[in-house]
Amino acid sequence: KSVPKVTVMHPTVSRFLDHLRVERGASAHTLRSYRDDLALFQEYLTAVSGDGADPMEADPRRLRSFAAWLS
Repeated sequence: KSVPKVTVMHPTVSRFLDHLRVERGASAHTLRSYRDDLALFQEYLTAVSGDGADPMEADPRRLRSFAAWLS
């Protein structure tokens, strides 16, 4: 799948990326990789659960379904 152009990330995802940048000193490449992967996950969640889907509610079943969706 191609990386979607997500303009607004879920607040939890934004806070996680900020944590990686500020607290962990993650490189720009690392941040881009995480952001791209999380944008795909957000696109998947929106497709199956609608707008406003919370990535914090993902369980192992949902993650397996996401992995299948990617292929």
